[in-house]
Amino acid sequence: MSKQSTEQQLHQQIAAADKEVQMAQQKMIKLRQQYWDAETELMGAKMAKEELEKQLRTARMTMVDYEPTQEEKDIAEFAERLPELLKRV
Repeated sequence: MSKQSTEQQLHQQIAAADKEVQMAQQKMIKLRQQYWDAETELMGAKMAKEELEKQLRTARMTMVDYEPTQEEKDIAEFAERLPELLKRV
């Protein structure tokens, strides 16, 4: 095998490797975009959930016969005993 044909084969292999690199980079770009899209959807869903929870709390507070849940009682008791810790949270 001559030096020229060996070089030519290596150039072809390098060109093929370059194509693979480009394809992998394009795949990474696509996956990164999908990740950010999913992250955006997650943030939107969390914000919607928080808004609904806020609406629920408001609705409960306006009810005449509202009885706080045990969790709400525990949080209120904790806030009374250790208000400086609750400020940090």
